[in-house]
Amino acid sequence: MKILHILFLALSVLVTMPALAKEQPGARLEITENPDSEHSSYYIKLIDIKTGNPITENDLEIVHTKKLHLLVINPSLTEYYHLHPTSVKPDEWEVDFPEGKTGRFRVWADITRKDTGEQEYIMTDAGLTTGTYKIDTTRNLNSTLGEYRFSIEFDKKLKAGEEAMATITVMKNGRPFSGLEPVMGAFAHVVGFNEDYKTIMHTHPLGEEPEKESDRGASPLQFHIEPKKFGFIKIFAQFRIDGKDIFVPFGIMVDK
Repeated sequence: MKILHILFLALSVLVTMPALAKEQPGARLEITENPDSEHSSYYIKLIDIKTGNPITENDLEIVHTKKLHLLVINPSLTEYYHLHPTSVKPDEWEVDFPEGKTGRFRVWADITRKDTGEQEYIMTDAGLTTGTYKIDTTRNLNSTLGEYRFSIEFDKKLKAGEEAMATITVMKNGRPFSGLEPVMGAFAHVVGFNEDYKTIMHTHPLGEEPEKESDRGASPLQFHIEPKKFGFIKIFAQFRIDGKDIFVPFGIMVDK
């Protein structure tokens, strides 16, 4: 097995709660190919940087219904996946990566450790490491998927380091949609990737979260945001409608 090249660095992270995420992760992420799999299957391990010891499943808190979230994006910021590995050992998980169009992905492990209570985003690369990729930095505040139309707007011009309020509106056949289903303990998950390919943001709707699967969320949804870095950000808003997860892309610009 070949352990893929590991990268970890300070990340600017956007969350709905005040400063829960460590800017300097205290762990590293190891992704190892599974040679016996017919698919793009990988083993996942988390290692404490200070002690060198593996981080086990028992060391992690459940956050938004899972102990380990993988936020996966390709270099052109066009293919995004939110994956949840399966535990195969106390200190090891397994996950199937999508083949995708590029075969190359950057992966952020989103974890919260019990001993610190701090959220961490730990980054590494997986898949092919060759090729040249271009990011389309076109500003896009509207997306249409089938009979649904999604739009995002902000209460003021976005600037790095300044708080703002975002509103996402979901329309079906020209009317506000009120059938958003719970997805990982929320009515939406919004993840964004800066054009520097190093900075991630992650936020959830304000207000009450669903308590049971029969609960439904209504448009519009509001999000508190504070971009840490200027430049283009590709956003993916994840919703669940009619039992299916959908990922809605937006493109925004943040000023200095």
